[in-house]
Amino acid sequence: MLIHQSMPRSKTLSLALLAILLMFCISPVSVLGAQILEQSAENFDSLAHSAAAAREAGHPGDAIPLYQRAVTLRPDWAEGWWYLGTLLYDADHFREAIPAFQRVSELAPQVPDVFNFLGLCEFEVGEYDSALQHLQQGRGTKEDEQLARVASYHLALLMNRSGQSDQALDVLSHDFLQGTPPDQVVFAFGLAFLHVSLLPTEVDA
Repeated sequence: MLIHQSMPRSKTLSLALLAILLMFCISPVSVLGAQILEQSAENFDSLAHSAAAAREAGHPGDAIPLYQRAVTLRPDWAEGWWYLGTLLYDADHFREAIPAFQRVSELAPQVPDVFNFLGLCEFEVGEYDSALQHLQQGRGTKEDEQLARVASYHLALLMNRSGQSDQALDVLSHDFLQGTPPDQVVFAFGLAFLHVSLLPTEVDA
């Protein structure tokens, strides 16, 4: 009697079913994944283009949410984080701008003024220790002269507040020696000269 060497019918059906599942489940997943990646790239490009157009047209209210969506799709986009941070800073949304400048400082720490922007935002929300550290990092890496003067003034205030009155005087003397300094700078000179370790807003009128 010959021995039947064929597979049992149930096993044959199982293999056939597995083959069908592989065809209709696994392969489409890889194709679908590629399609999603492609659509994501197209969506990012569209968002980035629209965000830049809104920013250049002077419409920060439109540009900000577009940049927020774009950096969500591509978290390593340093340029997008930079523009998002500067737009938020200009709109006085300092707390919201801090994470944006932090990302730039991580992705592209060589960008001029990133630490100045970060420190100024931190100053505005009362994070004085971090602000002092970042404004010190930003000193000497300036691109915007006006921003550099604002950063120097706030750095001097924080130095004086932390007990570094002589260093504060050095900063103020170096950066505001030319011309007539603004009233708030004169006040900062007075605080440092008298070793009053307070911010101007903390001084009793």
